[in-house]
Amino acid sequence: MRLQTLFTIGLLILTTACGDTATDAAEEVTTIGEESQEALTPAEVEAEGEAYKAMVDAHDRVMPRMGEIAQAQIQLRDLMNNEDTTDRFREKAKTLNDGLESIHDGMMEWMPAAMVIPDDLRKSKNHEEILAHYAAYDEEMEDMETKLNTYLHSAEELAGMVAAAAEQ
Repeated sequence: MRLQTLFTIGLLILTTACGDTATDAAEEVTTIGEESQEALTPAEVEAEGEAYKAMVDAHDRVMPRMGEIAQAQIQLRDLMNNEDTTDRFREKAKTLNDGLESIHDGMMEWMPAAMVIPDDLRKSKNHEEILAHYAAYDEEMEDMETKLNTYLHSAEELAGMVAAAAEQ
């Protein structure tokens, strides 16, 4: 139990720190160096900044929920390890736990690839490619958010079904 508490506290600290970093990075879009903007119109710079902000906003909705993932995984592992849990419920708990782990891993892989400010992307991409980059990562984060909501809802339902079955 103590290890679980420490793990949860560690995740909350990481989540809080990451959320601030993402917000700070979004603000950097407005302070891009003049030298990299020479070939871009002000509208293009603004479009890149808006695309970046939309992507960061999606990230900022999901990242604070990493603690929810950890808590759900603890409950699911408890269900999987409980000798009174039926094989059917144990398999469902494993599937949900694996899905939540996939979301967690996806977040860790997503961040370094996606969270690149436009100024840095301009070194290797043109305006359209930058917009496509942010749109793709925004869509990926939206997909993770949808899956996260589904997995967490299903985990809650499963816990209720296991509790109801135990009472019978």
